[in-house]
Amino acid sequence: MDPSASETAVRARERGNELYRKGLLSQAIRAYTEASQLDPSDPSPLSNLSAACFEAGNYSECIAFAEKAVDCLSEAQGGDPRVQKLRLRMAKAYIHLSSIEPAAKVLSHVQPGGDKDMLQGALKSLADFSAQSIGLGRTTRIISLLGTILSSLSTAKRSMESAKNDKLLSFMFCGVGDARSLFQTVFTLFMSQVKSKQLHFTILDHKPAIIARDLISFLFD
Repeated sequence: MDPSASETAVRARERGNELYRKGLLSQAIRAYTEASQLDPSDPSPLSNLSAACFEAGNYSECIAFAEKAVDCLSEAQGGDPRVQKLRLRMAKAYIHLSSIEPAAKVLSHVQPGGDKDMLQGALKSLADFSAQSIGLGRTTRIISLLGTILSSLSTAKRSMESAKNDKLLSFMFCGVGDARSLFQTVFTLFMSQVKSKQLHFTILDHKPAIIARDLISFLFD
C-alpha cells in the first residue's frame, strides 16, 4: 500500500474520532468512510463506522460494518479482543431491530460475563414480549390499537376544550425523534384557529444530534 495513502487514512480516521466525540455523527461517518476506502485492510475505520452508525440509529449498517471488521480481524490476527466488542455491538443492534435469532447467534460466539449476560437478559425479555404479542392475535392487537387511538383523540379533544380560554398552551414531546408529531401538532393548532394563543413547546431526546437536527429544521420553517 502507498505510504502516503496510509498516512492520509490515519488522518481521516483521527478526524473522524474528533467529530465522533463532538457528536457530529454524519461528518464522522464520512471521515471514517474515507479512511476505510484509503486502507481497506485496516479494521479500525470499519469498527469506527459500526460505532458511529449505531449511535446514529442505523443499526443495519452498524451490523454490516461490524461484520466486515470482524472478518478483517479474524483473518489478520485471530483472537483479537476487539472481535468480542464488535460482536456485542452487533448483538445490541440486532436487539434494536427486534431480530431475536441473529442476536442469539452472535451472542453464542461472545465470551461469558458482563455485557453478554445483560444482553442475554434483554434478549429473553424481547423474546417473551414477542411471544405474548403473537399470542394476542391480530384482531386483538388491532382492537387494542384502535382503543388507544380513540382514547388519545378523546383526551386531546378534552384538553383543547378545557384550555380554550387559556392564553398560553404548553406541550412536551419526550423522545421527539424526527419531530413529525411536533410538526403535526403545530399544523393542527394552526388549522384549529388558535393563532391568537401563545404556544410553548418542550422537546426532549437522549441524543444531542436529534435535538440539533430538529433545531436546524426549525430555522428553515
